[in-house]
Amino acid sequence: MTSYKQIMADIASLEKEIEILKPKAQEALDSERALSLPDLMAKIKELGLAASDLGLGRQKTSGTTKSSVPGVPKFKDPISGKTWSGRGSVPNWIKDKDRTQFLIDAPAELSS
Repeated sequence: MTSYKQIMADIASLEKEIEILKPKAQEALDSERALSLPDLMAKIKELGLAASDLGLGRQKTSGTTKSSVPGVPKFKDPISGKTWSGRGSVPNWIKDKDRTQFLIDAPAELSS
């Protein structure tokens, strides 16, 4: 069975080897990229591709990302009848008060 000390020595040796190999790996990658780029550029031009076709650049979005649908009312002022969904600015009629007294009861099929 291999001892703990031997395993730790092996790890240290491998870590040194990794540090030596990292720059070599980066150099090989850079070289492959440099050799491949002209062929890739020619193929892109040949096919008439744009950056967006490759998933690069700005992506077109349809409409806004925010929902413009108002929230479902969760609170109701018994005096004015005004409601609030719990989102956005707190209305004056509920500000600094116990909100449970203003809760709108859920429909029977949802509360069970």
